[in-house]
Amino acid sequence: NLQIMSNDASGTCTKVNLGSNFPANNTSAIYDVVFFAAPASDTVTWRVNRMDVNVPAVSGIINTIADLPAKTALLSWHGYMNNGGTAAASSFDLMRMYLEIDV
Repeated sequence: NLQIMSNDASGTCTKVNLGSNFPANNTSAIYDVVFFAAPASDTVTWRVNRMDVNVPAVSGIINTIADLPAKTALLSWHGYMNNGGTAAASSFDLMRMYLEIDV
């Protein structure tokens, strides 16, 4: 399953399992993922919507200060796919990325 993960580059990563409606190994699945953090905020909100089938979207809030970088850190997105330690190939396709900055 897909997971939302957060870490401030130290300690253990916090993971949120999105459940069986959001498989990581389905090559036909299409996901719309949104993250939002207001300037100097202590929280990051997220929402994941599966676009290829009709299942409820999932959303949440990351507000564990220990797992968020400093408010002044410049961040960028990072996509990662793993084959789970097998010799099988893995693929990651990005259809679109949109970035908006509040100043």
